[in-house]
Amino acid sequence: MNQYIDQFNIIRNNLFKIVHECLPVFCDQEIICNLDPIVSFSVMKEVNRLFNSLTEKEYPTFPKQLLPKFKLIIDDEDYIRGGVQKYLNIEKQLIFLGHTLVNNFSYDLYCRKSIDPRFNYVLYAKYGHKQNEIYKGARQAASEYLEGKETPLATAFKYAVYAGYID
Repeated sequence: MNQYIDQFNIIRNNLFKIVHECLPVFCDQEIICNLDPIVSFSVMKEVNRLFNSLTEKEYPTFPKQLLPKFKLIIDDEDYIRGGVQKYLNIEKQLIFLGHTLVNNFSYDLYCRKSIDPRFNYVLYAKYGHKQNEIYKGARQAASEYLEGKETPLATAFKYAVYAGYID
């Protein structure tokens, strides 16, 4: 895994530069938020696909599953949030929800389908490249979110709601 971390960071930095330069052209806050919700969701989905496919084309020899991802969502205050994955993730089944700061710490947020019938999704907040540098939970994430806490798992839950994975 260590052999991929340096290359991942280079790719991430390049993706971050491209996003920073191009996002204002593709996604104007005022225009997107004033569109019909289905149209704005479609536009954001296409912008996500565009940036992620650019990365795939730019680095065809790097394992596709390990490439840094980009995610754009609209939160409940009609604010567009975008994030570039910061930490290497080798788990295929995790769905990237975005990147955020919580209490000045950086987290990549994920969800995946749960095998526990009581929960549809398990939420993850990754804070490093290593596999054990991650918080995860379903019940805890939901509880913290409903209590209005500002924790990594509560934020992952909130992003999963914004992205439409959780009702």
